[in-house]
Amino acid sequence: MRNCVLRVLLEFVKVFPRDLIRIAVFNCAIWYGVAGAKRLREPPARAENRWGFEDSTPATRPAVLYWNPHKRCSMFRFSRLLPFAVMSLLLTLVAAVGLPWMLSLRELARKTQWRNNYKMAGLALHNYHDTFNMFPPGGVFRADGTPFQGWMFSIAPFLDASPFYSEVTRFSKPWDDPETLGYYMYSNYPVHDYTCPAKTRLRGPMTICHMAGNSWILHRNSSVNFEKIGDSAHTMLIADAAEPYEVFGSTTNWRDPELARNTGPQSFGNCFPGETFVLLADGSVIQVPLVENERWKLLRGREELRPDPMATQRPDTPWELGDRPYVPRDIRERRNRDK
Repeated sequence: MRNCVLRVLLEFVKVFPRDLIRIAVFNCAIWYGVAGAKRLREPPARAENRWGFEDSTPATRPAVLYWNPHKRCSMFRFSRLLPFAVMSLLLTLVAAVGLPWMLSLRELARKTQWRNNYKMAGLALHNYHDTFNMFPPGGVFRADGTPFQGWMFSIAPFLDASPFYSEVTRFSKPWDDPETLGYYMYSNYPVHDYTCPAKTRLRGPMTICHMAGNSWILHRNSSVNFEKIGDSAHTMLIADAAEPYEVFGSTTNWRDPELARNTGPQSFGNCFPGETFVLLADGSVIQVPLVENERWKLLRGREELRPDPMATQRPDTPWELGDRPYVPRDIRERRNRDK
């Protein structure tokens, strides 16, 4: 009967292709075999036989396992292991069916949050355009090349960060100056809007930004508006950046839309496998698969938007805090003190 049960279990394993179910059923088969193995015993070297006389088995006989013919197999012993086998099988089934479903739900939630972050950034960019009749410059630079603020900082007042914006701009100093650099730390302004929920958010005390601007619209001292863009429904504003990523406050957070994705530090990339999130100039958010290269090229904008190559130059290596000096800041303490 045991052989029949083992054959049934093996056939059951062949029917179900999932590895987890195979492991569970195989464990059940092993447990059933262990229950029957209790009938095995090792005979002593010298023992009395069934008639009470001393066994003539020589002491040098090797110890082997054999079936005890005087001991019946009890299904009661196996029944004590049956609940554990059933529970193991059920838990394995739940894990095999539920775990992929839970992982897909988590990825879907992250994509939804990332899409909402793009919509919030798009709304802030549009509010900036309504106020100044142009999109924010990709980076504000002085004539001597000193960087002051990037497009992410410029739209901070439209992302419920007016106190932070006012506190930083009152110094009128470059963004990486020791007097102002402390304000860009994570503890003062946790900018989750620019960070992908599926990736690392911090580089030391600085916040990483996983989205970058279209260099044809957001570049050095740019002043592009809807009139220059023209077809806003097919022109990207910002999209997923390729590694290495810039930090919040950087004045060169843009990428070249003419480059193929994931081809270097000057190109766009993808935060989720197989697709790139893109914010169009009309405020809509789309997902462009990596295989659709022709569609990607059409999103760069019309030829009249092509900027001067000097205006889009940026270093291949991202900005690093390193050993730069900075004055520690805490906007929350100042805000409580003003109250």
